[in-house]
Parts: sequence; C-alpha cells; structure tokens
Amino acid sequence: MKKLILTFAALISLCLSGCSHYGKSHEHKKSHHKHDQMWDKMDANKDGGVTKEEFDKAHSEMFTKMDADKDGKITKAEKKAFKKAMKAEKKSKKPCCQ
Repeated sequence: MKKLILTFAALISLCLSGCSHYGKSHEHKKSHHKHDQMWDKMDANKDGGVTKEEFDKAHSEMFTKMDADKDGKITKAEKKAFKKAMKAEKKSKKPCCQ
C-alpha cells in the first residue's frame, strides 16, 4: 500500500510540474488538463468512473516504469531520473505548453 501511495504521489507531482515561464492561470489550466488525461488513462472501460482495480492497475504500471532496477522499490534517484525522462519525452513530442 505504501508503494501505491508513493507512486500516486510521484505521479501527481509529475502532473503538477509544468513550464515555469507561463503564468499561474496557464499552469492551473494545464494542471487540470493533465489530471483529466490521467483520469482517462485510468478509466480503462471508459465508463466515466475509476474502479479500485483500474486505479491499482494504472498505478502498478507506473510503479513498474519508475522502478528502473526492478528491486521492488523506488529510490529518490529513480524518481528523479523518471521525471527527467518524462520531461524530455514531452519536449521531444511537441513544443512546451502547446
């Protein structure tokens, strides 16, 4: 359960990070958009709700991605590396905040 909570906290922190050169209003809208995207990913059957099973599966998959050395725990270094990789991937796909 601790792993699930840590994973969810890491996921939320990733979703809340954004382009620092945009205003707070833009960041607020962007944050809501990211939460909506996260919700859509968790809602596997697209019924508008997220069951415990859907929630657990989504966060288990995120944990697996973050646990680079596959030792069953996420270190601060792994979290930092994952966050850096996610930012780099987003930048390579499209210009920041568009």
